[in-house]
Amino acid sequence: MRGLVATVERPLTPQRRLVAYHGSPRSYEALILPDTPEAEVRAMLEPQIDAVYAGGHTHVQFIRHLGPTFHFNPGSAGFAYRQGQANGPDFRADPWAEYALLSADGSRLALEFRRVPFDVDRLIDDYRAIAPPNAEEWIRRYGRT
Repeated sequence: MRGLVATVERPLTPQRRLVAYHGSPRSYEALILPDTPEAEVRAMLEPQIDAVYAGGHTHVQFIRHLGPTFHFNPGSAGFAYRQGQANGPDFRADPWAEYALLSADGSRLALEFRRVPFDVDRLIDDYRAIAPPNAEEWIRRYGRT
């Protein structure tokens, strides 16, 4: 953990850079959701016109426009689910992995959200074979018992 880099920056185009992080550029635990008030998002990101912002932590795909730039969340490759569910017996995980492709062509950017289904039964078999802590809870979240 000592070597963890909280924020990574990479060039996208001669005019734009990607700023990538878990929660926000300043906080691993920050939550940026589709309905987070814009003033709060701006306070967390302090958006610059030459940057595109990519963060996760909330397991939901979305894009937030911030004037001439944007923040996006690619979703979750390991545990996708619909926001707004109560964390109880009816909570369900989605049977797919989510990710996003951000590409640059000259000064133009393109963002594409993708979902790829996976074999939930095989995942459940692996949970049972490996028996990690809380395995039955994770299995229940996929609608299996």
